[in-house]
Amino acid sequence: LVDHYGSDCFYCVAEATCSGHGVCGTAILPPAEPGGETWLFGGNGACICAAGYSSDDCSVNDNDCEANECAAGTCVDLVNGYECNCTGTGFEGELCEQNINDCDHNDCLNGGECHDEVNGYRCTCAEGFMGTHCDVCAADHYGALCTYCVASTTCSGHGTCVADRSAAQCDCAGGYSGADCA
Repeated sequence: LVDHYGSDCFYCVAEATCSGHGVCGTAILPPAEPGGETWLFGGNGACICAAGYSSDDCSVNDNDCEANECAAGTCVDLVNGYECNCTGTGFEGELCEQNINDCDHNDCLNGGECHDEVNGYRCTCAEGFMGTHCDVCAADHYGALCTYCVASTTCSGHGTCVADRSAAQCDCAGGYSGADCA
């Protein structure tokens, strides 16, 4: 009888017998063309499973992550396929294969040069600057432009230049006075 299977001639109801993931039938179909639907058959001959499902009653979602091609990230199993979750890896693309250029969104200030790294970046700061974004004056530098404190020019050659990153001050030698030891 059509839609019956097994030696006891059980009636096949696709929703119940095939877990809603197949159709009732006993015909053997040839393999699908590459890229087409793949049909698997249960051992009892009752269910023809939809692509991505297997077992006698089509209840098993095949693990497509076993042969995944994710370069980075986590494989997420789907029905008859998978996708790569790149979150937090520093990579993007269908297979998480492209390094995200973190310099596109992070600026190095004051003439600093950005160097992309995996899931981050670093700045090489111009002379007189330091910090993650080159936004802090280096030692012996002061002011908005992080000017180097040079005793011969800042203190007229008659004192020691002392910088505290926000301002410079001259410690004048004997006989000299004023902001620039003149």
